Amino acid sequence: MRQISMIMLLTGVAALSACGGGATGGTGGAPSTSSTTGTTGEGGAGGGHGSTTAASTTSAATTASAATTASASASTGVGGMGGGGTTTATSASSGSSTGSGGPTSPVGAPCATDATCAGGLCLDEPMQGWPQGYCSAKCDPMAPACPGTSVCADDGTNSGTGVCLEDCSTNPTVCGAAYSCLDFGVGPVCYPTCTLDTQCSAFCNADDGFCSATNEDCANGMDDDGDNLTDCEDLDCKASCGGPITAACGLATPALASNMGDTTTGSNVFAGSCIGAGAHETTFSITPGVAGQFGTLTATVSAAVDLGIYARLACTDTATEIACVDAVPGRTDEVLTLEIAGGTPITLFVDGFSSTEEGPFTLTTSYQDNAPLCAAAVTAAIGANAGDTTTGTNSFRGSCTGVGAPEKVYTFVPAADGTLHLDLSSAADLGIYVRKTCVDKTTELGCSDHFVGGTDETLDVAVKSGVAVTVFVDGYKPAELGPFSLTATLM
Repeated sequence: MRQISMIMLLTGVAALSACGGGATGGTGGAPSTSSTTGTTGEGGAGGGHGSTTAASTTSAATTASAATTASASASTGVGGMGGGGTTTATSASSGSSTGSGGPTSPVGAPCATDATCAGGLCLDEPMQGWPQGYCSAKCDPMAPACPGTSVCADDGTNSGTGVCLEDCSTNPTVCGAAYSCLDFGVGPVCYPTCTLDTQCSAFCNADDGFCSATNEDCANGMDDDGDNLTDCEDLDCKASCGGPITAACGLATPALASNMGDTTTGSNVFAGSCIGAGAHETTFSITPGVAGQFGTLTATVSAAVDLGIYARLACTDTATEIACVDAVPGRTDEVLTLEIAGGTPITLFVDGFSSTEEGPFTLTTSYQDNAPLCAAAVTAAIGANAGDTTTGTNSFRGSCTGVGAPEKVYTFVPAADGTLHLDLSSAADLGIYVRKTCVDKTTELGCSDHFVGGTDETLDVAVKSGVAVTVFVDGYKPAELGPFSLTATLM
């Protein structure tokens, strides 16, 4: 199952309190024997802020008898947190005790403590890095139930627990500053993506979007903020490292079909999303294919040490990374496959997994025009379609599937307008995606890869009569491949 990445998510989080109101407010103090105000009462545990008022008609009053003078007394008690109600005394004197409601801050609201959140859980900034805090609730990913419009996301601890995050699918702006609307397999949710220190009480770690108590020192050769990135590899050092980064990009070697290199003698200012913490890297420039083509660039790294490869549209800009692969240890080839329009310049980085993984390598590159592969797609029928990705191509990728896995490609022509419902069954971790145009990844209509192998993936997409769509069955990562059954239903 795709698991959301949550840094220190459950550290120091207290158990959920009950949702709803608590006990009633505390009882007010006993009224005085004169016309003066009564003493302050003790608040009730878990109750609201209670208020008790008694009227008397005598010069003396007790809590058990009626008053007989024309004096009046009032007593106010302060209740604890939680819900409450109204209690009215029916003696010669009258009194009322009213409790206020429990915490009402919804999922996604700023918070500092669990007690302020209606769901009983605050993902706070000091301990867990969520900018200004984020109200949430615990949930079970296998039987998700969350307050309001929030959804249950696996917390990534492999403990069968999850947290509720605000659904932003219909309104991305609901997330506010320092958060973005991101999809982690449960639908779009609000998730930390701070970029400025001013969005946090201390510092923003721009690489992971969370707040941090420490900032990166860009010249001490250490990972100061604990994100596995050192000095100029860290986005927090972008301003001070602009010169060295630009210089290293200017030294990029034009990539040929076969290239020899050694990362030990390379620069040490870059890192990819899946690789490169503290290790030296070697940089290549390449412009695959020609304008008008839609194809796949394949780049393969062979080395005795654990090296990987990533690609950017702009060498100096981390945000333009379009692919990264480091799926296997040294002595096993790493294969990056990247769908890209012909004539697009990109930069390839061969980098070590960690600072101890450096050395010589061979890089091979090739570009495949995907039009012939799409023309050879198998026609899918209504009902069951058996297949095996082991014998498939390795040229396409969906928005929810991994890099480097082989895929099977189908074409489907609907006989009527409706919804194409797809069921994918396999023992391997396979996913499914659909495009309007086979060669163009920007025309994707939907993608599903929520579960591990052995659990069916389903996908529904709207289709038009006579208008062909392309269906891909693909692995989440290179090792995920094998036989499957794809069942198509037009509804």
